[in-house]
Amino acid sequence: MPLGWETDRAVLPILRYRAHRAYLLCDPEGHPKRAIFLAKVTARLKRAGVEPIHVAVDTYMDLPNTIREVSRIVQLETQAGARVHVNVSASGKLAALGAALAAMAHLTAGRGSVYYVPVLDYPSSEREKTRFGMSRGMKSDPIELPLFSLRLPNKAGQLVLVQLLANAQKTVTYTAARANLSHKGFQGFGGENGQGGTRASRTTWIVRFYRDVVRPLLDQGLVESELTGRDRVLRLTRAGEYVACLSWPPGETLRLESKNV
Repeated sequence: MPLGWETDRAVLPILRYRAHRAYLLCDPEGHPKRAIFLAKVTARLKRAGVEPIHVAVDTYMDLPNTIREVSRIVQLETQAGARVHVNVSASGKLAALGAALAAMAHLTAGRGSVYYVPVLDYPSSEREKTRFGMSRGMKSDPIELPLFSLRLPNKAGQLVLVQLLANAQKTVTYTAARANLSHKGFQGFGGENGQGGTRASRTTWIVRFYRDVVRPLLDQGLVESELTGRDRVLRLTRAGEYVACLSWPPGETLRLESKNV
């Protein structure tokens, strides 16, 4: 869950779901109160026998990294056979958007849920806000939201987007992209350097790469293509950056420099 100034809204549904561990996405250095509520929630979870795992992300302002981290965690846990429940109500609106997008991209029915927590009431005094946070109690069971399937690019396209996102300039040549696909085990895109073979075979690789990988990404507005020297270059768009975050492999880490929404 992205965690803001909440305690009950974070802890009570975890206990209701009988979770074994909880990932708390929070940047305690961003505001003193975040550190306070992170400590409160962590202590309550430990007392309840739930393993808290802190993930440092500014969920109030950093939408790309919020999406990427939730995507990574959901994939990591579902691949291990776990059910994953994503709380979209314990932080701000950007956090809710990012967490819901990531969950719906990787969760299927029966493997978990995206849920919202209705609260009992909202503290009014500063003393109560310091103790409970922005809300208090849980009025009813968590409200599970329907899972809508998000259409991601094919696996080769996702890998190209991830390669672009990992590059500081957010660009990659066609040759380097094809070579990376070949290195990752994708057949039909040429050797590891994207070269070799006969002229006819190289032409086949290029045509297939454009048809199966580049063209769909261009059509969805996720990349732009331009001619630079003797090779074409792919450039990641803003929309492509978010889809790359959704596509980020669970076993790899990356901290994006930009925190602009």
